Amino acid sequence: MTERSYAYFTSMKDTEIIPVTTRTKAQYDRLSELTAKLGVRYAIICNGGILLENGEIDRQWLSETYELIGNAADELRKATEKMKSLSVREVHEIEDIMIYTVTDAPEAMKASLTETLDTKLVTVFSDNRKVYCIPSVINKGSAVRRFNERFGYCRNIAAGDGVQDIPMLEAADIPICAAENEKYVKSTHKIIADTSAVFSDSVCDAMEQLLNI
Repeated sequence: MTERSYAYFTSMKDTEIIPVTTRTKAQYDRLSELTAKLGVRYAIICNGGILLENGEIDRQWLSETYELIGNAADELRKATEKMKSLSVREVHEIEDIMIYTVTDAPEAMKASLTETLDTKLVTVFSDNRKVYCIPSVINKGSAVRRFNERFGYCRNIAAGDGVQDIPMLEAADIPICAAENEKYVKSTHKIIADTSAVFSDSVCDAMEQLLNI
């Protein structure tokens, strides 16, 4: 995030910022100084599996997540064993919702896991050197819909530049997406971020236009 983006988001009025991230709680907590300045009340972490309210895990949301992922438990166990056989690094198992590891060969591990697992039940994806396995019913898009249903939010603007952000962009009323992923976002209201700028600054530009309409 640039200084310009930081200044814009910390000065926003009448708009609630809700982080939606694949980060674990420990990873998200490292951003506490920033999220406090942004006035963040809710955050959706673990790719949609966990809802935080003022930094605390919402137990109702977590219970609902466990109900949703029940039939994927065996595939997660298989994924854990496969990751352990392929990686010399620690395999992290997060709240029985998500597993990931760091590897020097993420694409090779991703391919091996995809061949081994039932991809109708679990999704495998990589992000830099991390490889994740998460139940397919848990994604950022389903999390946005769950959040809207529970809290009655009527208008969502979502921004994301990663492959794992695509379900969230599809679930949003107005998605702001990176040019390389816009072909996957079917919404007729999508905004394609300016690729000549830092993504967060392009999001600021789009938000300024939207909120001034």
